[in-house]
Amino acid sequence: MIIKNAKIVTSSGLEDGEVEIENGKITRVGKNIVGEKAFDARGLVLMPGGVDNHVHIEKDYLKVRTDDTVEESTIASLFGGTTTVVDFSFSENFYSRVNKFQGRSYVNFHFHVIANSYSQSLEKIKKDGFETVKFFTIPYANSPPGNMGDLASILEKGFSVMVHAEDWDLISTLISRMGKGGSELHLKSRPEESEISMALKISYLARMYNSKVLIAHVSSPQTLKIPGLMYEGTLHHIFLDPSYYSKENGYLYVTSPPARGGMTEKVEKFDMISTDHNWFNRKTKEEHKYFPDLVPGLPTVELRLPMMLTYFVKKGLPLWKAVEMNSINPAKFNNIKTGEIKEGYSADIILYDFNEKWIINSRELHMADWTPFEGFEILGKVRYAFLNGELALDNGELLGVKGRLIRSC
Repeated sequence: MIIKNAKIVTSSGLEDGEVEIENGKITRVGKNIVGEKAFDARGLVLMPGGVDNHVHIEKDYLKVRTDDTVEESTIASLFGGTTTVVDFSFSENFYSRVNKFQGRSYVNFHFHVIANSYSQSLEKIKKDGFETVKFFTIPYANSPPGNMGDLASILEKGFSVMVHAEDWDLISTLISRMGKGGSELHLKSRPEESEISMALKISYLARMYNSKVLIAHVSSPQTLKIPGLMYEGTLHHIFLDPSYYSKENGYLYVTSPPARGGMTEKVEKFDMISTDHNWFNRKTKEEHKYFPDLVPGLPTVELRLPMMLTYFVKKGLPLWKAVEMNSINPAKFNNIKTGEIKEGYSADIILYDFNEKWIINSRELHMADWTPFEGFEILGKVRYAFLNGELALDNGELLGVKGRLIRSC
């Protein structure tokens, strides 16, 4: 099949072009490609499907499980132009999470390995095609915070590492001195100094071992000044600010780390934009609305690409940079062969229509019963999505195509 008459996002701008697809792969990119079957993309912008480096789908291993299913969150992903999600699984019993997605996901899927220390199981998982480790400096699930020695033991073995960087010693001290209260206490208990101080330590190790280290969900503009690191931004840290925690329903907006503001003008500093998607419905959030029993996490997987494309257009920034942040760079970090309109890459492609404006309304989305971005204006919509070369989204109609497990190459 050949996608014809498209405007393709390139590093030089929008260019007329055609894309040939065979056996789920992109086989040619150019002009005047001859073939029997054609798909007319006239009036639409062609770009690689999004790669979301940070999602928590059907998460059932913490105190409060998310309210979604694999099917629901991956359908929302596809409607938002994301064709690959990267979730998490523990190094022990790693494939239990992988198997949960098999035959159920409507997008392709890959995994980071959660590990706070080096073990031989990491080597086996890496050989199986999962090369990135998620490291926590706070307690997570039943694991204590990882320390710098633990991180060094992983880095010296050559792993790429994604770090949740907060100083738990400082946070736990502050929590112990605060009583029960509203969501504004969550912000006070996790000051930006907690992230900055931890990122400084991690930066030293990253440079010492010449390692690829990504700071997850960066919340402070000061963190972006620290050398030797990669930086992941999220919608909530870019577009929300501390005023949301002062609202009567401030508990809805709680994330860890919290939204601090000051990030909207720093978007170009990020290497990638992810969601840290956690689908909690309003009722679940309301059942845990007092500090320190708040439930962090927001449903955002459907909005990442539309919100970021809108941001780039309104700011007059090149769309290519948005494609780098939303597709190319997260794919490269995970060493997976998708996220680019390039010969030999998986034919995960979206066709975007910039001619429509709409207002975000939770009732019209495919995730949760609320959204933190109610009322935001969006420019354009995903009209069509191809997954492994198959048309999976046809002008708003889900066609039932299932995704596959992608391994590092």
